[in-house]
Amino acid sequence: MSRNYRVFQVDAFTRRRFAGNPAGVVLDADRLSEAQMLAIARELNNSETAFVLAPRDDSHEVWIRYFTPTVEVPVCGHATVAAHYVRAQVLGARGRLRQLTGAGVMQIDIEPAEAGEVRV
Repeated sequence: MSRNYRVFQVDAFTRRRFAGNPAGVVLDADRLSEAQMLAIARELNNSETAFVLAPRDDSHEVWIRYFTPTVEVPVCGHATVAAHYVRAQVLGARGRLRQLTGAGVMQIDIEPAEAGEVRV
């Protein structure tokens, strides 16, 4: 059975296209295996790609895994910003939340910014 995934290319830390730090973001990645996540990260060829997953328990609201084209890494700053920017734009996510990463649970704030944008 095939499944469609929403994959985004985001330039973090900038308001201009083709500037900042590029990162891949994959929403609803729960059904992807680790090997599939690695293959997608390799195909996107960013320094990191963030895979957004459902929470594992009540200690956090979202779980994010990060992959380079060759390995999983515990956490990545610009891919975190990119993932929550996509969540805000696509899912309407706002406010304070906790995310689980390979480095533990981290607090994230998604705040309104000028011209309908958000700041993570």
